[in-house]
Amino acid sequence: IKPLITYGAKAFHFSSNQNNYFKAITKLNLETIPKNSIVFLSFGEIDCRPTEGFLGAVKKQKISIQHLIAKVVKKYVNWFLEQNKRNTHKFYFINLPAPIYNFELSPKKNNAVANCISLFNSELESAAKKFDLRIIDVFTTTKNSDGFTDGIYNLDMRHLSLKIMPEIERQLNSPGLYNGN
Repeated sequence: IKPLITYGAKAFHFSSNQNNYFKAITKLNLETIPKNSIVFLSFGEIDCRPTEGFLGAVKKQKISIQHLIAKVVKKYVNWFLEQNKRNTHKFYFINLPAPIYNFELSPKKNNAVANCISLFNSELESAAKKFDLRIIDVFTTTKNSDGFTDGIYNLDMRHLSLKIMPEIERQLNSPGLYNGN
């Protein structure tokens, strides 16, 4: 695996109808990868943070978070599918891991983040079913009964550690990987 990172990119950036820096960098990254390669896509974590992304946007736009996430995820996935017409890569969309409960935030804000992540993953799974896409599900492995993680698979407050790799490998080797299975 060779990481090609678009620093600061949100799923939102790929849902915009306008061209932007994040699309340009990601498009260049995709075109430098040999055609028909396996490509892991992991976007959405920044969109679900407590102080930016969806939670801030719903206040400004006065729309439901579910509606906003559905719209963004649909356009985000479609942008990658459009780019893939030339490259014919085999995409694996990685969903978002469960959040670590942040004791610096209120319970209400923590629950809003957990709900945001759950909604994002649900919409990503719906897109996977619609377009016969592959999902690597790190959410189910990382979440506990409260919708948060105990941090076993975390490197820090946001990022997964290499401890998640056996689960990802198990899913990659599973015959039912399509459609979020």
